[in-house]
Amino acid sequence: METDARLNEKDLIDMLPTDGAPAPAHDSETTGSRSLADFGYDSIAMADLMSQIELRYEVKLPDPLLGELLKVSITQATSLINQHITAATG
Repeated sequence: METDARLNEKDLIDMLPTDGAPAPAHDSETTGSRSLADFGYDSIAMADLMSQIELRYEVKLPDPLLGELLKVSITQATSLINQHITAATG
């Protein structure tokens, strides 16, 4: 695998779809306090994000994670995703 085994907040923000809500700035203080839904993203955007992560990190993320990602901050979403990447890659 040529990519880093851990996702960082900047990468997650860069993967967010650009055809909907404006993505938060990489250095925004709100990445730790506002949920992805607060930024205007929906379940379709999260499905797209999860697909990109699955392809990049060669993991299968559980479907219930989609709804959870909408409810948590970008910081928490990054951590949750990394937990699944770590579990899948051992």
